[in-house]
This record gives sequence, structure tokens and C-alpha cells, in this order.
Amino acid sequence: DVLVILKEHAAILEGAPPHFDLPGTVTGLGAISVIQRDYIDSIKGNENGNLLDNVYFEGLKDVANSRKHMVTFLSSYENEFLHPLIQAFEDAYQSWTVLANFTARVGLSKNPRNMIERTANRFQKTLEVETSLLTELKEVIQNEDLSNSLSS
Repeated sequence: DVLVILKEHAAILEGAPPHFDLPGTVTGLGAISVIQRDYIDSIKGNENGNLLDNVYFEGLKDVANSRKHMVTFLSSYENEFLHPLIQAFEDAYQSWTVLANFTARVGLSKNPRNMIERTANRFQKTLEVETSLLTELKEVIQNEDLSNSLSS
């Protein structure tokens, strides 16, 4: 049932705990600022200017790919009411991809500390896109006509 999947996705974006026990885990939109802080701390703590081996690129690409998979999944329903939600997931995919690629660029930089402000701005943009995605998810979930057609 696609509606169940959308409700679970919205709950996770709102910070619901994962289906497995990981003490201290932060989920949802709140996790973006935690990742941002940790990443910027890694830039500040780096002395030799080589951050190419960081784990952030792969993790951020994984999030981007999860958004792309939702685009593919939702597109298979061929429901015109889903188009705004599909676009919101596509926008999120693009934003996470740009963020991941930006971390690779920072990793190649000779002076990554000069890119801290731009990095923070990129994370902020991703948070804004994800917030819009959550809003769109809630609209789809609350649309009774759409909900009935998706759960049938």
C-alpha cells in the first residue's frame, strides 16, 4: 500500500525512530543539522587539506539515491495527483546529489576551511528542499480522494 509507505516516510522525516534500536540516533530533518555540524567539524579539524577519503560523500549519495528510487516507485502509479510529490522527491534527489558532489569538491580542495560557509549554505538548501518534500508528503496523505485511490 503506497499510502502506508508515504506515511512511514513522513514519520521518519519528522524524526520517528528507526525500526531498529540505535541509541542516540537522530532521524529526519533534525539529522541534517547533525550531519552538517559533524562534517564542518571534520573540515575544521583537518590539517592537511585532504578530505577526499571522508565517508560523507557515500552516505549523502545513498540518501540521494533513496530519493531517486521514490521517484521511480511513485512514477509507476501513473497518478496525476502524485506529480507534485514526484517533483518534490526529484528536487530532493538533485539537492542531495549536489551536496554529495560538493563534499567531494571540498575533499579535493587545498584549503577546505575556505569552503565552510558555502558548505553550510549547501546543507541549508538541502534542509529547505527536504522540508518542502515533507509538506508535499503531508498534502498527499491528507488528500482523501488521492488516499482512497492509492490504497485501493
